[in-house]
Amino acid sequence: MKKIGLLLLMTIVLIGLLYFATEQIISLKISSGLKEKFGDNYAILKMQIGGEPVERVSLWRMLKAVYTYNFTKKYEPQGSAGLTGKSYYLTPLISDNDAIYLCNWSFRMFKLDFSDSSIASWDIIDNLPDNIAPLYRFNKRTRKRRGYLWVSDNFNNDKVCYYYRTTKSLDVETSELNSFSGEWFTSDDSKGLSFTLELQQNGEKLTGKYTAIAMHGNRIDADPDAGRNIHGSINGNKADVVFGSFYGQGMGPRGSEIGKAIIVRKGDHLEWRVVDPPENGYYFCPDSAVLRMQEKINKAFEKEGNIFYHDGSKVFQLTGKGQNRTPVLSPDGRMVAFLRKSEREAYLSVGGREDFIDKKDLLGDQIWIVTIDGKKEWLACKDRTPAESGIKGITESLRRTIAHIDDPSLQFSPDSKKIYFISSAWVTSGAVHSVNIDGTGEQFITDGNTLQVIDKGGAKGYLIIRRHKYFLTGGSYDWLWLVSPEGKEIGPLSDYNEDNIDWDFLYSEHFSPYEN
Repeated sequence: MKKIGLLLLMTIVLIGLLYFATEQIISLKISSGLKEKFGDNYAILKMQIGGEPVERVSLWRMLKAVYTYNFTKKYEPQGSAGLTGKSYYLTPLISDNDAIYLCNWSFRMFKLDFSDSSIASWDIIDNLPDNIAPLYRFNKRTRKRRGYLWVSDNFNNDKVCYYYRTTKSLDVETSELNSFSGEWFTSDDSKGLSFTLELQQNGEKLTGKYTAIAMHGNRIDADPDAGRNIHGSINGNKADVVFGSFYGQGMGPRGSEIGKAIIVRKGDHLEWRVVDPPENGYYFCPDSAVLRMQEKINKAFEKEGNIFYHDGSKVFQLTGKGQNRTPVLSPDGRMVAFLRKSEREAYLSVGGREDFIDKKDLLGDQIWIVTIDGKKEWLACKDRTPAESGIKGITESLRRTIAHIDDPSLQFSPDSKKIYFISSAWVTSGAVHSVNIDGTGEQFITDGNTLQVIDKGGAKGYLIIRRHKYFLTGGSYDWLWLVSPEGKEIGPLSDYNEDNIDWDFLYSEHFSPYEN
């Protein structure tokens, strides 16, 4: 017994020594990796393992993250924007007083991985607000030694963020913001005048049409069947165009008279000015006007896989990494929902892997939310396979599956408290889901292939869903149905053509959904 006890003790001591030695080797490898890249001019601002802040390198916590990710289904790190997953078991955020760098420890390579540490404009410390920038700088005299590593005197400060830092506005020119495309409108009630421009920009070419209503409706200079009556070219923020008035016997569309005008894009508005009136003077559009977007500007947009926000005058980049798409601004204007690819393949309702040319398209989708100031970003709905649903039966399990999400279906509820979306499910139909913005309460609503959330009128908050159904005598049909937020079918709105819906009545306050 004494020999067994002694052998057990020696084994425990040996394991302890091996553990301590391995932890020290990892710390040395991290130190040497940082020294190789930065020399002595660096400080670690923040360090996380499995999405949780740590004070030092901990082999135990790293191995725990390895186990959690590889052997359980509970790996949902919230720190580091949830991106310290898979092979990333320790993530330091580093400053060299000029820029901010991100790297990860890889057990596979057994060293720090700097492959994701490319510098973007929002990583330059000088681009940060004056009250934030000092948190990302360090003083060599006051920084601290933590084992083999140099850490900032602000180490693990809660105000220091990994990815989505609040930055100064990026002085970028984007086609989304400078485009002439859209529906622009102005009116003058005292003169009984309204003027609408519907423009489409294609490179340096501009086409479109106008609708001018004058004399309190007694003169309407428009023809909905004539197509485009504006053509021209763009040079910078200025477009020189010819336009056709729909009065007179000129050579334009349907005999319209031809004139010339200048359109200038200035910030959030257009300036219209007639420089050569149509021959014979037959036209009722204004000689000059300032027009603004007819509809609310979608202030969130995606470019090169990143999410941007436009506050009306300047652009802010909210995300990095180039893995995001389909941003949707909430009705209250406080946050942006968007889609991001998972690291796992999605459930395929039809077709095989070979049908996907780009293998990235095989990956499932997740719904993320970021506030418009970029300070907070979180996972609202993760992907889920039928096996993970915990429900037996393919039909029922697919109701709980989150696979590929239909991009146009991503929409907020009118009160900004929920998100609706369609996930791929059955061969002939997708599955409509909703989830609270804090990530709770995810539920299956009904089957459907298109989705529209009604945002005004008596049916505000209800859903218009195109559902695939079968006739009792054989055959199928895809009608549009009015559905309650809880998934209760109220009744059909139209057959195949949504143009048959009486939208004015549906959006009016007089419309009241009747639920049996």
